[in-house]
Amino acid sequence: MLRTGSLEQRVSHKVFADEKFHGLAEYMIESDEAACPGPLALLVTQDAGWTLPVHYHRQEQFQVVVSGSGSLGQHRLAPLTVHYASRDAAYGPIIAGQAGLQYLTLRAMTGGGVWYMPESRAMMSRRPKRHAYAGPFLPSEAKSMIARQEPAAQTAIEPDATGLAAWLVRLGPGQSMREPTHERGGGRSSWSLLARCA
Repeated sequence: MLRTGSLEQRVSHKVFADEKFHGLAEYMIESDEAACPGPLALLVTQDAGWTLPVHYHRQEQFQVVVSGSGSLGQHRLAPLTVHYASRDAAYGPIIAGQAGLQYLTLRAMTGGGVWYMPESRAMMSRRPKRHAYAGPFLPSEAKSMIARQEPAAQTAIEPDATGLAAWLVRLGPGQSMREPTHERGGGRSSWSLLARCA
């Protein structure tokens, strides 16, 4: 199943200002968990200087930093950094820099809820847990994208026996390519970040 979404056609947005998180979540794709579980895609804007505590989710996810700066644990965050977390794999804290931090959160399956540590440790499953990091990869400038002669795919996270893999695909105007695949992958999301030029 292919699903597409954009900020212009976002499903909803939620503003947060509590003791755990200050910022905004803009849902580009959201699926009904009860009726038919499907993908989730949201753009998170974390307020400047704000710290999101260590936490975990019930679904596997990728996060792609698209603007701003900060850190995730001991890892520096800048565009385009990729972070993968398996189900119930705690990560953080995520600390936004002085210009704030924006990241796409992508899940093959919609699953609500967040569990904070250490208070939620007893509810965490005993399944194997995993993280992977890649980047930062230098974003393409609008001029270079317009001048691009052919599409290119760059491996961000090397495919492995568990099914984990990630690629960065760069396309110029009107270009297309067959997306990279991994035979053991459990789900795949393809995204295009489009630069508008006046």
